[in-house]
Amino acid sequence: VVLSKESCRLIGEEVYFTIDNDKAYSLNLRTALVGDQPVLTPIGAAPDESAGTDIELHRDRMFVCNGGVRVFYSDAADFETWQAGSFFDVGAAYRIISMLSFRDALVFFTQSGVWAMTGSSPADGTFRRVAESLSPLDKGAIITNDSIIYIPASRNAPVIFNGSFGDEESLLHLDT
Repeated sequence: VVLSKESCRLIGEEVYFTIDNDKAYSLNLRTALVGDQPVLTPIGAAPDESAGTDIELHRDRMFVCNGGVRVFYSDAADFETWQAGSFFDVGAAYRIISMLSFRDALVFFTQSGVWAMTGSSPADGTFRRVAESLSPLDKGAIITNDSIIYIPASRNAPVIFNGSFGDEESLLHLDT
């Protein structure tokens, strides 16, 4: 199994991660090995359909997207408790490519554009579409430094995204 930085989060002594088409797991770094084998623990009562492709910590919750349009989230400050109704869908039918916590929002990159959620869940925040043309080709193509998000391999051209809008024009000179 190969894990990428997009599918792992280190919180204290626990590493939370997703494996494509499998459950989300945790691995305690202090008690990680029993003999020569790591001890992988499925995350609490996360539903089977939360088999993840991406995992993110935003505010006080853990979020796992399932490779489609659905995102599951944990209880506040309790990454082991996942309620049956704690999920939402992003967009109509285009799969989520990646998600990341950026400034005060959880940003979702889909095949049809970018969505952002403020707050710690859909119940206490705002969910809106922020761009239609910033779709990255792959989740590994998204780079951030907490001021901007840079998408060098977007569908159209390299893009800088500041949380409100994406600017493709300013980067076109880099291709010449």
